[in-house]
Amino acid sequence: MRAAGDIPGVVYGPEFTATSITLPSGEFLKVLQNAGETTLVDCIIDGVKAPIAVLIQDIQRDPVRGNVIHVDLRQVNMLEEIEAEIELAFIGEAPAVKAFNGVLVKILDTLKVRCLPKD
Repeated sequence: MRAAGDIPGVVYGPEFTATSITLPSGEFLKVLQNAGETTLVDCIIDGVKAPIAVLIQDIQRDPVRGNVIHVDLRQVNMLEEIEAEIELAFIGEAPAVKAFNGVLVKILDTLKVRCLPKD
């Protein structure tokens, strides 16, 4: 499967029975690059009528090459709050740093957020 350019994975969740899946490597890497691990992704599975809203829960990589070797996708209940860790991006320069040669000390790199998945 991996030699053919596919990635094995599993989809699971509170309203979805754990199901093994195969993902096209190129398409998955594009989705990962654009959506990341904190954005909902619609997953279309053969035999399932409607797309399933999932989060990329876990990515396993080859320790030597760094290639993705397995993916866990977690189905999300859209009416239940979830907790996600969001990376902070500091933009611009603080006035104290600019005007008084101060030093900005960043204590946090990420922030935990709890909200509905669509938010």
